[in-house]
Amino acid sequence: MYQLSQREATYIKAIKRLGGSRVRLRALARELGVSAPSALEEVRHLEKKGLLKNKRGFITLTEKGLEAVETLRRTHIAFETLLSSYGVLPKEACVSAHEFDFAIPKSVADRVFQAMGNPSICPEGREEC
Repeated sequence: MYQLSQREATYIKAIKRLGGSRVRLRALARELGVSAPSALEEVRHLEKKGLLKNKRGFITLTEKGLEAVETLRRTHIAFETLLSSYGVLPKEACVSAHEFDFAIPKSVADRVFQAMGNPSICPEGREEC
């Protein structure tokens, strides 16, 4: 997987939170606090990258998009766990990991994930942050 921009990561994670398939543009815009035209612009961009499909106003993550969301989730949990292991409070570790989790190459994230013991939940006890 290639690195994503923070905006791209934010959009695909929001689509996943909304169910991952048959997500309406208005629901996505509302979830992100943006206008429908702004959301549509990013949806078209993500569609060109192969991360989602927009058919008849229904947005669905592609296999590539689902893989990207899972990689983001694992990367976030791995780095949140790493930061917490160095004494950073879990809430602060979560906020900090969100600042860069999207930019970590998958190969690096996978190594950190393994080094942290393949955690399935974050230090705050959640599967997703």
